[in-house]
Amino acid sequence: MHWWDWTRAQRALETWVRVLIGARPYAIRFGPREGSFVRFDTQEIVVDPLMVDGWGGARWLPATWRGYHVTELPGLQWRVARALARHEAGHVLFTAAHTIHGGLHAWLTNALEDQRMERLTGALAPAARADFLALARLLAAHLSLPDPTLLPRADTLLNACLFWRWDTHRPAGTPSRLRLASADDQLCWETAIRPLVEDAWAAPDVQHVSDIALAILRHLDLPDRAGADGHVLIAADAIRHPAERRAGDVPLHIPGTIHVVHSNGLGDGSAVTADAVDVVGTETVDEGESPTVDTDPSSGSLWLRPYAWLVQEVAGETRRLLRVLQVPAPAIATRRSTTSGTFSARAYARTGGERPLIVRREPSVDSSGLAIVLLIDRTTSMGEPPTIDRATGEPSPNFFDPDARMPHARRAAMLFELTCTQAGIPLCIGFAGDRGYSVHLPHAFGERVFFHRPERPITWLRTWETPRFAEGPTALIAGLYGDSYSERVSASLHEAHAKLQQRPEGTKLILFIHDGLPTDEPASAATTTVDELRRRGTHIIGVFVGDQAQLPQLEAIFGAPHTIPVTTVADLPQRLGRLLLTYRTHQRRN
Repeated sequence: MHWWDWTRAQRALETWVRVLIGARPYAIRFGPREGSFVRFDTQEIVVDPLMVDGWGGARWLPATWRGYHVTELPGLQWRVARALARHEAGHVLFTAAHTIHGGLHAWLTNALEDQRMERLTGALAPAARADFLALARLLAAHLSLPDPTLLPRADTLLNACLFWRWDTHRPAGTPSRLRLASADDQLCWETAIRPLVEDAWAAPDVQHVSDIALAILRHLDLPDRAGADGHVLIAADAIRHPAERRAGDVPLHIPGTIHVVHSNGLGDGSAVTADAVDVVGTETVDEGESPTVDTDPSSGSLWLRPYAWLVQEVAGETRRLLRVLQVPAPAIATRRSTTSGTFSARAYARTGGERPLIVRREPSVDSSGLAIVLLIDRTTSMGEPPTIDRATGEPSPNFFDPDARMPHARRAAMLFELTCTQAGIPLCIGFAGDRGYSVHLPHAFGERVFFHRPERPITWLRTWETPRFAEGPTALIAGLYGDSYSERVSASLHEAHAKLQQRPEGTKLILFIHDGLPTDEPASAATTTVDELRRRGTHIIGVFVGDQAQLPQLEAIFGAPHTIPVTTVADLPQRLGRLLLTYRTHQRRN
């Protein structure tokens, strides 16, 4: 699972951008392999976490970024994505609508505007300025440049217009990597093109930048409306056109001219100022590292997968179920004190009224509440294992087969995960099965890797110790598939029962998502175990998801009154809500 798939990464992205643009109603998301860009007409900011891979990626490692030694590609991707996010936010702040004549003019205008805008954004936010400088130095040192002798003269000079903004940030004393094909091209660059580029960086607004870009095209004998197709240009971010902004979305106005002070002949970013721009936000955001799994009770044996799509599928059902469980309570209500004691006149007199009560605490454990263990049948009868694409790591279509039970089981498990954690109901989730094969493990490369763990009838996705809102369980649920020959019903129920005995809650409930076909024992043996554990005080419910043709087989194990048939997850909130309310009522009566 990639770092940008974690919710924590999306929250970080929002923070990087919102610190700069505030409440402007822009949608912000990661877009792997989409390129980084901003669209003013749709108010959308997209950051490509793989942008650095196209520039050089792992070839840049090890790298230094703002004093940190970066040795892993995810760490570099994370930092470059942060710089790109702040870059796109800068466009929202300072880039107004402007005239564009053609694709080549759009590319060059954006290349020049990038530096003008970054200088303003860096003056506004020191953290952004530091990221821009770190990225510029990496690009100046490592970006692969086309051989100027193999390119048309115009393409070489156009690429120089973009590369020069990074090259000016190289450390003093470091030679430039910018090369031109001939002395004539070098003279043209030094006397005609480069002064225009640096004028664009100091322009008062983007329309002036657009006009300068047009002048550069004409100097290179390129048509105003020339397209970018057929030209070999360095990849950078983009402003997707049309560049017209929505009503009320007005960029910041900067009167006057941007003044750039060079150090040792190079604009290293150490002394950039702008008229009418106050340097604010001296406190930097906690930058951190790229997110990884926060908790994995399965010890790496189950598949962590992106889960946003699955959360979205059950979002409506989650809201409906929470409305049932989270009944609004009055703001003020009387309740019995959890402690009792006796009043002591002697203690009152001795302490001056400070300690009039000798408190006697109740020794008994508070047994209120409900605790749940959710078990999921892991056998292949719930759905055959997918094949894994070696290039992308994505599963084959049968992973999502609506006729199989596992997609329904994933939805049901996600509904429990989201609902119980938000409602404050203690929950464990376990995958019941101890013998089979996995196809997702990195060393498997799509082949079957056999596992046999007789001492572990359950692989846990969530335990009592799992932090309430951890992301690990949600990612594990999204990666469930049938891969076991045996679910060991009785052994799994006994382990779940033992798990519940660790809890003080008075009502203990096991929910078992099962297909009604035990593989390691007769159904009658499973029924005997169910009856035994019920006599010992644990409530056990069977949940039958998907096609209901085999429902009687599950009812034979758990009993018809204790079986919940669910054709689709949309049926589950009403049935589950009634069930949980019933057990909560039962607990209150006791």
